[in-house]
Amino acid sequence: SALLLPVAVALALSGGRLLRAGGFFALGLAWLPLYTHLFAPEPLPRELEGRELTVVGMIESIPQNNPRRSRFDFVILQSDGWRAKTRLSWYRPGQKLRAGQVWRLTIKLKRPHGFANPGGFDYEAWLFARKIAATGYVVSKHGTRLLEQRRALNTFRQQLSEGLLARMRPHTHSDTRHNEVAGLLVALVTGDRQYIRQDQWRALMRTGTIHLMAISGLHIGLIFMLFYAAAKRLWRLSANLCVYRPAQDAALWFGLAAAALYAALAGFSIPTQRALIMLTVVVLVLWSRRATSPFAALAAALAAVLLLDPLSVLSAGFWLSFAAVAIILMFITDTAAGRMPRMRRLVSVQFALAIGLMPLTLIFFHQFSLVSPVVNLIAVPWVGLAVVPLLVLGAALLYPWPAAAAVVLAATQYLMQYLWALIEFTAATDVAVAHLSRGAALGLLLALFGAMVLIKGVGKYKTAAAIFFIAAAVLALPERLRHGDFQVDFLDVGQGLAVVVRTANHTLLYDVGFRAGEDFDVGRLVVMPYLWHQGITRVHHLILSHDDSDHVGGYESVTAEFPVERLSVMPGSSLRPPGLEAKTCQAGQHWRWDGVDFRVLYPPNSGAAVLRRSKNNRSCVLRVGNRRHSVLLTGDIERHAERELAARYGRALKADVVSAPHHGSATSSSRLWLDFVRPAYVVYSAGYRNRFGFPALEVRARYQATGAQELDNARVGMARFVFPADAPAAPPYRYREANRRFWHAWGGSARQ
Repeated sequence: SALLLPVAVALALSGGRLLRAGGFFALGLAWLPLYTHLFAPEPLPRELEGRELTVVGMIESIPQNNPRRSRFDFVILQSDGWRAKTRLSWYRPGQKLRAGQVWRLTIKLKRPHGFANPGGFDYEAWLFARKIAATGYVVSKHGTRLLEQRRALNTFRQQLSEGLLARMRPHTHSDTRHNEVAGLLVALVTGDRQYIRQDQWRALMRTGTIHLMAISGLHIGLIFMLFYAAAKRLWRLSANLCVYRPAQDAALWFGLAAAALYAALAGFSIPTQRALIMLTVVVLVLWSRRATSPFAALAAALAAVLLLDPLSVLSAGFWLSFAAVAIILMFITDTAAGRMPRMRRLVSVQFALAIGLMPLTLIFFHQFSLVSPVVNLIAVPWVGLAVVPLLVLGAALLYPWPAAAAVVLAATQYLMQYLWALIEFTAATDVAVAHLSRGAALGLLLALFGAMVLIKGVGKYKTAAAIFFIAAAVLALPERLRHGDFQVDFLDVGQGLAVVVRTANHTLLYDVGFRAGEDFDVGRLVVMPYLWHQGITRVHHLILSHDDSDHVGGYESVTAEFPVERLSVMPGSSLRPPGLEAKTCQAGQHWRWDGVDFRVLYPPNSGAAVLRRSKNNRSCVLRVGNRRHSVLLTGDIERHAERELAARYGRALKADVVSAPHHGSATSSSRLWLDFVRPAYVVYSAGYRNRFGFPALEVRARYQATGAQELDNARVGMARFVFPADAPAAPPYRYREANRRFWHAWGGSARQ
């Protein structure tokens, strides 16, 4: 960065247009590491991970509360040598936590660490962008004490959220629809989204209206326009004011001030900061009366956002918001579009946005709402021109005139509930969304670039450029497995298990990870995005190896979203997903897909006797293999089951890869078992710094003694093995290592 900076400045100040462009690009490359060095907090020292620390700090964010725990951002003010912003969970704190409270707490911390899988959410990037240096939890011990309550912006936001919720939620549950939109409306005023349920998020995503329910550029712009128009009209009523300053100039700053106040209600979240910066640039351009094209103003706003926060590029919202504005500008500056009737122009711009943003939406979210243009045509003006103005008015009246606020908020709820009925109905349709793999979505984006170059491009090289983009689109399409090949992906799901086995035309899912309440479901957070990312739309066979929550927690989410043709469960399982006939795993079950053999090895078919075993020793054990390679998936079996398997199959247990039984517990992976399996690789599916200490040191020593290479999902992320039918297998693909970014250095890349 230090070497690049002077070169970039010299190029930016040069005379040539191309050199200047290169100089500004180089300035951006130099600014990002410099910004990180200047403003990123100090990472948590390794020696402090997992230790009890007594600290004094302040709750910075609005706590997210549920019956089990509260989660909040906690700024450490006093400690032994290390201070930073952390994200804490406090299980059953015993009282309502509030933003601005200063506490003395005993806590345990770890470096930021998230799941690492294709298509998954990068939690470490999310924390890094918010300058959160560690995560952890409060240790419930004597000495925890509330020291003081400070007044802060988030204190007021929390009070406003609770006041609005109390006014909008009826005292009875007779009108459930009137009741359920309250959380949506609170999010529209304060940006506090903890009251929006997961099924509501799903409906918003399926209808492409999720942008309406968070304070974003759309809402900031609407507030600006409303106050701009009102201020301009009122300013013109006074001749003296108009002589002092033109009404348009004054209205610009009144509108910007109102937008800034609205952004403050959202706690100046990253999307609102970005929108406010963009709006400020536009106001400065209009106020200066300089002849500037709309695209030049957009470029200036882009430069300002990247200058103030280059980490914005880590957010999907950054790309979607600037792309949306660019599409709107392209449309409104098009001569043909300008001659359209107003209503037709409004409809056309919605479809232009839908088509233009489709590749980015597919790349970031792996799905695209087919009903989005129609729903947004109704929802955008409904929310922007009716719901938001009334909601802001109700919030403004809440404390000075509660009775009037109650009337306004009741009217707002009725307006919102009718829109929500439309969103729910549309989201429930089978044709609401389409899914595409990441490679196919990238190919679509490149193909659209090629088409745009061909249609809009200038110069003699436009045809060659278009052919280049279209050829790149074809190359971006994913490779298919051949007959007899199979691929096994051990997903990184923390303390749990989820494995995907693919052949040329079939997909098997072995376990679906854990679930911890409504807001943390690995099936929804990891398994589903992975399947969409890979272009998988159907699960041909789902095996739930046994009933423990770390193996089956995500099955409801997955079976609700993906058609499952066949379901297998352990003997005595209580799991019965609606609409699916569950069959019991039994040794001897066998099938063949695309030249690949699948064989259930355990539990034995011994009637009632098998039900007397522990749940772990009733786990479904599956062997997958072709002519050259094999994989053993073992669930949570322990020594008793291992002895039975060794006695029954002997050397036939030999496998290239084995999932460590029971996540590497000391009660499993016995020497007898390993003498027969002798894997080339063992995969430990265990959580980072998990409280059980998996994999146990003695288990690791036993695998190392056999010569097996160890792959720990907590360290390598998803581990992928591809086994050709007629060739040696390549080394496994380690997702975290292949996709490492500089902010991942904060995470625990090595097990301590």
